[in-house]
Amino acid sequence: MGRIFVLGSESIRPVTNLIDCRFVEYPSPRPNAHGQIHDFLVGILDEPADALVLYADSETNLALNIALHVRLSLGFLKENALCPIILMTDLGADNLLRLDEKAQIFMTEGVYQCPPSEVAEFIAKTSPLLIERYEEGFLEKIHILPPARSGKHSLANQWGAGVMYRLVTGHDYSDGGCETLENARKDLYFKYSRACTADDCEALLDDSASSIQRDLTVDARGKKILLIDDMADMGWTEALRAMLIGAEMDVIKERVLSFEELSPDSRRKIIDGDYDLYLLDLRLGGEDEESRLDPEAFSGMKVLQEIKNTNRGRQVIMFTASNKAWNFKALLSKSGGANGYYIKESPEFSFTESFSAKSLEGLKKEIEECFERNYLKRLYQFKEETLDDPSGNSQVIQELKSQMDIAFELAETAESPAQNKFAYLAIYQAFEIIVKDCIDVDRSSGMHLLYVNTDGGRVKVGDVIPERIEPLKYRTIETSRANWNNAIFEKLSAIFLTRMEDKDDGILQLIRMLHNARNCAVHIDKEPRYSTPLSKQQFNARYSTRLEYFRNHRIAPLMEELADLGLIKEVRKPGSYNSSYIVFGEGIVYSRLGSKLMAECVMRYTDLYLR
Repeated sequence: MGRIFVLGSESIRPVTNLIDCRFVEYPSPRPNAHGQIHDFLVGILDEPADALVLYADSETNLALNIALHVRLSLGFLKENALCPIILMTDLGADNLLRLDEKAQIFMTEGVYQCPPSEVAEFIAKTSPLLIERYEEGFLEKIHILPPARSGKHSLANQWGAGVMYRLVTGHDYSDGGCETLENARKDLYFKYSRACTADDCEALLDDSASSIQRDLTVDARGKKILLIDDMADMGWTEALRAMLIGAEMDVIKERVLSFEELSPDSRRKIIDGDYDLYLLDLRLGGEDEESRLDPEAFSGMKVLQEIKNTNRGRQVIMFTASNKAWNFKALLSKSGGANGYYIKESPEFSFTESFSAKSLEGLKKEIEECFERNYLKRLYQFKEETLDDPSGNSQVIQELKSQMDIAFELAETAESPAQNKFAYLAIYQAFEIIVKDCIDVDRSSGMHLLYVNTDGGRVKVGDVIPERIEPLKYRTIETSRANWNNAIFEKLSAIFLTRMEDKDDGILQLIRMLHNARNCAVHIDKEPRYSTPLSKQQFNARYSTRLEYFRNHRIAPLMEELADLGLIKEVRKPGSYNSSYIVFGEGIVYSRLGSKLMAECVMRYTDLYLR
């Protein structure tokens, strides 16, 4: 059995003496903010309630606000949010509706009005609102407008950050430190919006703030991220940190209309910072830009162009409260160059919670793809700086630069397996340019003699064979074989071992594996027989520790990912227990990881070659 709660001023004491109730006087001074009303209610409705009586004669607006807060606080008040609500007043419902639009609550089930003199007898005639009738009997009969003081930009930021935080963490924000998120969950309009967008109103009674059971977090350990948003302190910093697990996040919160208006420190951070991902708001000028229609004129677009002009390979996801298709088209165009976008949800959109979760799943996928494509930042820098030839006299550098321009364009836009293959082959083409520049083959004697051009003249080399002691390393032996076909890999190995290094540290092993996978994809060769996928643990135990380059901080994570995908295989012929080697499965050619690994090897090899 619950209690009857009577809320009002001291003047109704005589009425309460006729009822077995708990009387609570309205706070003094009267609460004038929704957060204060919320805190007041949560503090007093701390036990089951059979009915809630609100004195409304001289406190009409407060009583109506309290009634709406009660009904819209399922997550906070649980079953008490459904108890019968009686507004004690001598004014009729029609008069109340003329006085205050919030009196629309009288049109809903479980809400009553009676004069103070009849309240004792009236309570027994009331019934609670049934949860299965919550939507039809209550929500569909009321409409609450957004606060007049909030512009659309501000409204979307307050609501959107709360939605992201709740869906990512599974609960509302309660950690303290972000006043906006704390206040938003107590706001009457946001409570109403939350109820209207819930997939299942009954789920709002559950202790969990969200019924969505999806992992919307991103493993961002070791990643460095820059958030640029004039509304970052509206909850976005907290929401994104909850989503990007383990990330190091820097924040720029400045209200500006152009890149030049940012502080010198912020401009320096944007241009010189080595970030894995930029999260950039489209309108950094807030309400000052709401009247702008040309997407190219938005402040965020101008910052985006500065980021991309510095290094096109930088990964940028745009955040926007706009849902205009032409804005997205401009952002993702060649001139815009954004790598993705996320719509900051406004409560006016009325997206359901499941739709919001799908939108966040899309953001999660875009972030993970940006992390995968982040190697383009290094590739762009490589082609613009390492392959920079101010004199224009080096033909090989010009050819490499031209080829890397093509490779970058293909890698930047690659989405499908076929597109990844084209990017892989385009990056590989750099090896063929180097071979053409450095290798001569003498066939005058009827034998194929391989020569490497060095500063000291041509050097004859022979077969490239594995070291007996370390079969994953290579050396050359002087020989002349009439049937030697001088494959690209042998030529690259000859150049490396003759011109650049005395001993292979693993780079040749990777090039051989990438070369063989390329041949399988291009020439429809078959993968070697007797090959079986190696697990990450097997690969590390048998091979990774034996070659220095396999332990490189950029190479090691890639090799582990490829092992997880079953793309690193060991070839071991039956009966030959002491002889085995590793290859890549053909699938590496069709994956973004393959292009990334190929790019790393090309950049390192070319850098050594050009020294």
